[in-house]
Amino acid sequence: MRIGNLEDSEDMKKMKKTKNLENENIETSDNLIQLIQAQEQKDLKKSEKWKNWWHYYKWYVICGIILSGIACDLAGNALGLWQPSPDFQIAYVGETALPEETINALENAFAALDRDLGLDLDFNGDGKITVKIHQYAGSGQTPDSDARYYQTASDISLIGDISDCDSYFFLLEDPDSFQREHQLLANPDGSCPARADNTTADKVLLWSDCPALSSLELGSFSVSLSGQRMTGDNQELLADFYIGRRCFYTDTMTENAKQCSALWDLLSDCMFSKTVPTTSLHTVKENDIMRSTFKSARFLFCLLCLLTTIPGCSSIPSAIEKESVENTAFLEVGRHLEVNNTNDSLILYDYKEALAGDGLYYASWRIGDAIPYENSDGDTVDLYDAQLYLLLGEFTSSEKAQDNRNEWLEKARSHYEISSEEEAAYNEQPYLMLTYTFPGENHPYARGVSAFGIYGNSAICIELTCQEDFAGDLQAILTNFLENCTYHE
Repeated sequence: MRIGNLEDSEDMKKMKKTKNLENENIETSDNLIQLIQAQEQKDLKKSEKWKNWWHYYKWYVICGIILSGIACDLAGNALGLWQPSPDFQIAYVGETALPEETINALENAFAALDRDLGLDLDFNGDGKITVKIHQYAGSGQTPDSDARYYQTASDISLIGDISDCDSYFFLLEDPDSFQREHQLLANPDGSCPARADNTTADKVLLWSDCPALSSLELGSFSVSLSGQRMTGDNQELLADFYIGRRCFYTDTMTENAKQCSALWDLLSDCMFSKTVPTTSLHTVKENDIMRSTFKSARFLFCLLCLLTTIPGCSSIPSAIEKESVENTAFLEVGRHLEVNNTNDSLILYDYKEALAGDGLYYASWRIGDAIPYENSDGDTVDLYDAQLYLLLGEFTSSEKAQDNRNEWLEKARSHYEISSEEEAAYNEQPYLMLTYTFPGENHPYARGVSAFGIYGNSAICIELTCQEDFAGDLQAILTNFLENCTYHE
């Protein structure tokens, strides 16, 4: 073979090889472009899928976010998370609730004391001074069942305040009675009184005798009583009240107790004083007359004030609209009690959860039609053949539930003429049963039977009372009711 031909053959092979490599490079480049385009289309599909999903579900997402925000807000308000923590708290204990204008004026005036006292009242260091006043008012001047249940609800809330060490200061209408019942007012040095010491002379300050208090600018109040608008001076209204501080029998104390003690020292030593505005004789006489009129209308004012904060417990004066309640056989009271009323003659006519913030629930049933009845204060209320009341308290521990049940028992024993006490169990729930009559002739009902029980952290009182001529068997009616009360976790 010729050498020239061999060389041509080698060149041809090299050219073919080069062409093949070029073709492979082109194919590789094409494959790479196709992969890139495929990835871009894949990414595009993901984006399109997301846009499509958002188009159909965006309102669900938005509504979910809004509802979650509302739920968080409601939970925060219920737990007090969005409310400023008070630097100190004052408990008012009296027979009659104070006007809201008076309470607001007191809170603002106490919060402004730091300007003159030289004491920083921002005890919790949040940058603002907040004072909270709690009202624990009842109506002990009338034996009516309404007033008694108002008083019971108020007493339970007060016991919760004392147990939880909420209030350091106590504004009192009758300090002697308060000390006999609770023995909580501290000695001048802050210690607790001796067991037999129920005196208050060195433990409280009369409002009108303390310059730091009597010179506060509190303005006036205005309330409506029996359709008449009444106005008066807040200082005149508070002149006969007393203020004291609590002691602590255990290591648990009120928040900022040390700072509160320093504030008490300033008040009791009268270190703060300012010129009291002069008042004309005519104004003084007007205020005296107004205060006298205000006190003479205590019961009605108590009802009016309580109905704005703690809706009623049973029958309500006819001058006030009563919200209708659907008569239902099944009622869930609180978190742990279910009532299945099988007695057609027992008509549900009142159920209130307004006290639920304090762990209290109230319901009542009636037998018979309403009959107008004029109570001892001249107010007309609805009276029935018989009424059944249920008061449930949910507490933070079984010990507190037991303490409150014992407190209710003692009050019942002191207000009723007990004829028998016995323990019994209905629907596997134990109760202490009391049978009694009402003392005196002024009470609208003649006799009754009550059941007091404990379930976990809850205390319950169920009472059935009736008029003198009621022919039904109270024991049988209450027994049937208790057999249809079911407690659950």
